Amino acid sequence: MGFYHLDWLTRRAQPSLLRTYPLWSVVQGKTGALVQLVSNRHGVIESCQYQRLTRALEARQWSPPLLTAISAHLDTTDVEYESFVMALTADSEEAAADDDAAIERNVPSRFVSDSDFEWTGSDFEQSIAQWVAHEQGEPAIAELDAAVIMQLALLGGRPPLDYPWPGSGPPLAGEKLMTVVPLLRALEPANV
Repeated sequence: MGFYHLDWLTRRAQPSLLRTYPLWSVVQGKTGALVQLVSNRHGVIESCQYQRLTRALEARQWSPPLLTAISAHLDTTDVEYESFVMALTADSEEAAADDDAAIERNVPSRFVSDSDFEWTGSDFEQSIAQWVAHEQGEPAIAELDAAVIMQLALLGGRPPLDYPWPGSGPPLAGEKLMTVVPLLRALEPANV
């Protein structure tokens, strides 16, 4: 085991590391695998959502459920940034188990349950929506859409995002603000 070859300063400064390193390496490995699974699941649902929205926009279909979810329930009431982020985080965490279950049921396990598989950059990234529709059927697409719609509804009931993205903090002086309102207005049938 390589931990006996730790540099002399590390062993001198933290001798207990020799006792705990084997356990730590196991924990790190499991953590790495879990991070990969989360990354893959996020990538799969994001790719699927992107493909579904792009297809609807290219076909000039303005009322599919995903587009409706983006534009529904816009509340323009100002909110304090920190409370917005905290509420969005709590709501998203609460919904995570249902989203995970929908992804696991409807997407091949290789893509979402194999920590040795890397979704980003895979050949499947550009066609996951078509693959799921073909292999699992329209009910699977509907269930994945419902999971995305539920997450979009978490944003939809809140004011437009006037900060670059939750977690990045309030904008700095001169920084361009991101908001979903101009995008939604541009997507309205009268403007295209």
